[in-house]
Amino acid sequence: MRNSSERGIALLTTILVLMLMSALLVGFTTIVISDQRYRFIDRDRGQAFYAAAGAIEKLTGDLGNLFLTNVAPTAAQITALTAPAKQPSIAGVTYAMGNTPAPLPAGLFTRSGFAPARQAIRRRRICRFQSRLGRTRGWSRCRRRISST
Repeated sequence: MRNSSERGIALLTTILVLMLMSALLVGFTTIVISDQRYRFIDRDRGQAFYAAAGAIEKLTGDLGNLFLTNVAPTAAQITALTAPAKQPSIAGVTYAMGNTPAPLPAGLFTRSGFAPARQAIRRRRICRFQSRLGRTRGWSRCRRRISST
């Protein structure tokens, strides 16, 4: 026979087990939903990264082709490379330019394409390299030759 204090224990145990299973189900559902959200964000980031890399590659190729046809292109020709007609077409991707690029300051360059300070640095590097190879008599002689030019 059953004791009167054991009455309804099966119902109480079943309700507790159902509550535990419901809590586990809610937790797993939350994990799955957040994982899907992060996967979509990661997919969008990857798509944006590869679209930007593709656009840079295309611009680099267009710039190389421009320099093949014209050794000294004007600023308008270089800026024309960023026109919407020249942009790559990738499904689901639109390109927007934030700021127009500032022109390069012409006062920093000489006819040879190097600023005078860069030429001196380049001469020093060449001189040091030659002195290491033993082609000059030493760094001091090479330095005198640089300062005289």
